[in-house]
Amino acid sequence: VRAVGAPVTAFDKRDVVLVSGGARGVTAASIVELARRGSPRVVLLGRTQLEDEPAACRGVSGDAELKRALMAQAQAAGQKLTPAELGARVARIVATREIRATIEAIRAAGSGVRYLAVDAQAFRKNVVAFDTAAVCDQALDGRLFLFSKHGGLR
Repeated sequence: VRAVGAPVTAFDKRDVVLVSGGARGVTAASIVELARRGSPRVVLLGRTQLEDEPAACRGVSGDAELKRALMAQAQAAGQKLTPAELGARVARIVATREIRATIEAIRAAGSGVRYLAVDAQAFRKNVVAFDTAAVCDQALDGRLFLFSKHGGLR
C-alpha cells in the first residue's frame, strides 16, 4: 500500500480507519486520540481472540495474582499447569483486558469501533479480503484509511 493524495488532517464520522496491530500499546493510544479529534469509525485488526476470562480472575490484577488465581482454579479441577502454560494464560488475559480497554476508550472518544481477530500476516499479503459493509456495519460512505503499526496511515 502506498500513500495517495494530500496528508490527512481531519476525519469525520463517515470515514473508516482500519488499524492493523493497534489494539494495544502506543498505537492504541494514537488511535484513541485520533478518535477524539474526528470520530471516524475504527476497525481494529489483531491476532488476539477475545475470550471471556476465567471467573477466578475477575477482579484480580497483576501477573503474580493472576497466576495464583489460575493455579488455584487448576488445582481445584485436579489439573496441573506448567510454568509456560500459566504464563501464556496470564498473557492472554492481560492482552484481552488491554484490547477491551482500548475499545471502550475509542467508544468514549465518540467513535464506533469493531475488533476483528485476524491473521495479520495473511492480511498484509492480501490473502484476507473483507467486505467494508460487513466490517463497518454499514456501507462505506466516506474515506477508508489503513493504519499499521508497521507503516503509518495510508
